[in-house]
Order: sequence, then C-alpha cells, then structure tokens
Amino acid sequence: RCYDCFGIPHLCLDCLRKTHRMNPFHRVWRWDATKAFWEKTTTAAVGMRLNGGHNGERCPYATRSHRDLVIVHEHGVSTMPFSFCECPRVPGQSGLLVPEPLQLLKLGLYPASWKEPRSAYTISLLQSCHLLSLQTHCSTEDFYTYLRRLTDN
Repeated sequence: RCYDCFGIPHLCLDCLRKTHRMNPFHRVWRWDATKAFWEKTTTAAVGMRLNGGHNGERCPYATRSHRDLVIVHEHGVSTMPFSFCECPRVPGQSGLLVPEPLQLLKLGLYPASWKEPRSAYTISLLQSCHLLSLQTHCSTEDFYTYLRRLTDN
C-alpha cells in the first residue's frame, strides 16, 4: 500500500510498479504475512528502477549496470537504482550524447556533484528548503534532520 497516494490504495507489486512509474519516491508499505503487519519499504525494494532518457525505459546502448543513487526528496532520503542513457554523441566515438548531470536535471533532480553523480536532490525539495529557510529561518541541517527522521524515525 502507498501512504502518499490518495485513498492509500492496496496494490499488488505489478500494479504498484506501474502506478508509481511517475511517483518513484512515494512511501510504500508491504504486508509481511509471517509477522502479520505492514512493513515500511521503498519502491526500489519492490523492483522500481529509474532510467535516464528513453521515456523511462533502459537505454538500448547501456553497457553498465545501474548505479545506486541516493535521492533526497520530499518524503525523505532513499537509494534508487539508476541507469544513465549511454547513447553516443557520434556513433563509434566516446562521449555521451547527454552528460549524466544533465540527464538528472531533465528528470527534475539536481546532482550533488557534476563529475559522476551518486546523489541528487529533487528540485521541489530544494524549493521547499529555500522557502522554509526564508520563512522560518530553518537551517539546512535541521531540514535534513527532519528528512532523515521522516525516512525512518
């Protein structure tokens, strides 16, 4: 089930993956039949993967496996497998058509580094942090602590 979707729907894994393709950072819970309770999990733990380019599909030129990307978003901090688009700039030559940081920016993610991104922030999270700092004088450290507690108190 998803606590961030309207009505907190109970979905099978396939339906959860399909409905969260455009909302990969929602907080999901999985029923553990052996323990008889709902267990907090992530969309990555139920098989979600993020792909750069190709409308969310894996790049046909991809040779590398996914890279675990730490993503800080409105619902906390999570690690998602991410496959970058590896389409060549010119066939037969090295160099990507779209550099990795720009692929993240196109998806609304701001990379923490430009050389080989391993973490990113959603643009909407950065806007929220900025507004909170202006309105409430909340420090960035306090905001990040809030997000960590939101992830797993």
